[in-house]
Amino acid sequence: MTFNAFLGRADAGTIVRAVRAQHVDVLALEEVTPDLLDRLRASGLDNVLPHSVTSKVSAAAPYSGTGIWSTLPLEDVDAGAATWFAMPSATVTVGGVPVRVLAVHTASPALGQTSVWGGDLRHVRDELDAGSGSQLALGDFNATRDHSELRDVLGDRFVDAADRAGAGFAPTWPANRWYPPVVAIDHVVTDRSTAVGDVRVVRMVGSDHEALVATVSPGTR
Repeated sequence: MTFNAFLGRADAGTIVRAVRAQHVDVLALEEVTPDLLDRLRASGLDNVLPHSVTSKVSAAAPYSGTGIWSTLPLEDVDAGAATWFAMPSATVTVGGVPVRVLAVHTASPALGQTSVWGGDLRHVRDELDAGSGSQLALGDFNATRDHSELRDVLGDRFVDAADRAGAGFAPTWPANRWYPPVVAIDHVVTDRSTAVGDVRVVRMVGSDHEALVATVSPGTR
């Protein structure tokens, strides 16, 4: 599951309840703040997902913090400090198969920062291409399939889980308007050797994003 916590304002209890209800094994959270971390711990997230890594979690820069939580041990942890927002990564072993997990949060393609946004997506592409085994990248890509930069990330080796599952259009943003989300900028990306069961959008509270949940099985076709 991936979810952008909107400057740490998202409801921690809702996040933990979604993790439990959706039987989440790996969670990527974007825009994590110290206050949100405290509320997540108080709500019991560490009891459900006891292994975690966070990076750039700071009240002074609430957009920047990103974390990965897992039911399985996290190995070869990388804080991912090379980009504007933190993009930590770690390896989990599922059924004997090591899977490299990258939590994604790129800059938005706003006026004046499209070069930063493009650089962040190239970083994601390079991180995925550098791995030789099963890869999983999930988070706020701030891009849709209409952007050539996201298609470059996928290339011939990787797929958007929503496409693989036949889930159709899975919009997650904006979720804090009077109308439903209309843009699909949150994604779960896998290598083509990974089987995808289903992909679903989960309603959340206190954020401008909804959560995106995918069921995947690495190393099979």
